[in-house]
Amino acid sequence: MAKVSWFRRFQDPITMPDGRIIRTIGEAAEYAVSLPRKVGNTEPWQLAARVLQEAAEHGGPFVFMARVCFAKAVLFGEKPRRRSPTRTAGRAKEAKAEVGEKSVKLPRKGTFKRARSGVSSVHS
Repeated sequence: MAKVSWFRRFQDPITMPDGRIIRTIGEAAEYAVSLPRKVGNTEPWQLAARVLQEAAEHGGPFVFMARVCFAKAVLFGEKPRRRSPTRTAGRAKEAKAEVGEKSVKLPRKGTFKRARSGVSSVHS
């Protein structure tokens, strides 16, 4: 049976969304255990838990893998940031004002084709 060391350090610490810094496998495992069951039972967290265990037992490349899996699980839990419609509309108005209130027609999808020389060109 291998010696388990929860004090193995990650090469680069992980900064959590709340500002906390995770430096060791043990700190990552404590964070994962403290999650609500519904979150902890998701696939990314289950994978992170398995790899954290392997890293504690074997070290080496498992520590790197544990860091990657843990960071992915943390990012999976964050909600995607959406742009507000007013900000997007505001940018369109600003762009229109810069052009001088002229409407700008963008090329349709598929109008850019790769030329044989490898340089892109526009076809009318």
